[in-house]
Amino acid sequence: MGSVIAMDVGGTAVKYALVDQQGAISRQGFMETRAQEGGEALMERMLAQMERLAKGRDDLLGVAISTAGHVSRDRASVVYASNLPGWTGMPVARRVRQRTGYPCVVENDVNAAALGERWLGAARDCRALLMVTLGTGVGGAAIVGGQLLTGAEGAAGEFGHICLYPGGLPCDCGQQGCFERYASTSALKRLSGQLPQDHPGHGEVKALFAACRQGDPAAQAILDRWLEDLAQGLASLVHCYNPDVLLLGGGVSAQGEYLSEQVCLKLQRKVMPSFMAGLAVKTAALGNQAGMLGAAYSLLSRINQWMM
Repeated sequence: MGSVIAMDVGGTAVKYALVDQQGAISRQGFMETRAQEGGEALMERMLAQMERLAKGRDDLLGVAISTAGHVSRDRASVVYASNLPGWTGMPVARRVRQRTGYPCVVENDVNAAALGERWLGAARDCRALLMVTLGTGVGGAAIVGGQLLTGAEGAAGEFGHICLYPGGLPCDCGQQGCFERYASTSALKRLSGQLPQDHPGHGEVKALFAACRQGDPAAQAILDRWLEDLAQGLASLVHCYNPDVLLLGGGVSAQGEYLSEQVCLKLQRKVMPSFMAGLAVKTAALGNQAGMLGAAYSLLSRINQWMM
């Protein structure tokens, strides 16, 4: 059974592993991204790690990479990466082929996570998946009929920049009132700063959820305000994509059913009943392995197409 070298490139760490055709992971590890050293240094260290993983093996099928940033539509290079200096424009697939001889596919990290969750996670075999990741910003991905919707230039899924409140809070993208300014975990942390300073949830998202679970009314009022904005944006996306699974990712997904059930209740008041009838609201299940698994799935799918 052949395996894939899978890597997930983030701002602080590069995770790597061997992934077989059933999704089993072995030789998993990580190294620091050391982004300040630049894209060329990062590429070289990744290539060296690939060589170490490949040594002595004759069953490798290729290399699959999940990365932060805008990935080209042919899934070969990084078009733009704001948090990785020198990574913009990196011809990743070509560099991998030249050094190792293996085919390579590159996926945006949220797209890869969505593919992983549909392959082996919380959205397994769904018909239409809408994944929304909640972190510093809001990212997303859509998969319909097993195919990623990547857009004309590979940049689809920037759900965080839907305008939720025209003329609202300024966003780093240059617009005002963007969804991510109200529905990200950064937004929730900002809201929690309105709690008294001696409140355990003041400025702390995990502590805020803990207080809500214990029935704290002040904490719940803050959470409800955030959930309203989150559900408002999600309702528009549900009406656009008509998914059968709405998957919430990012660090806040660790809240599991406590989060998904409250989001579902809010959506029931904002989404047309026919769209809610077949919709399951879930939280991501694969954690920090989702990107590697999704990238591996992308490569394996392409290999299968090449062989047909």
